[in-house]
Amino acid sequence: MSEVMHEPKTINELTSRLRRNRSAITKDVGLLEKLGLIVSIRQSNPGHGIQKLVQSVAPKIEMVATLG
Repeated sequence: MSEVMHEPKTINELTSRLRRNRSAITKDVGLLEKLGLIVSIRQSNPGHGIQKLVQSVAPKIEMVATLG
């Protein structure tokens, strides 16, 4: 999440920076999109097809838990 808070990143960039496999990153991105915390945009990657650019919906996100 912190990787895309200030600057959008592609799935490949996230894979490299986080040292995780692509399928795990794609699964996490899908879950965070469903929760409304990030958005992804498909854009042209000249000579290579389409790439997905992932960015946060807000510059800061706070999570609060209430127990009991």
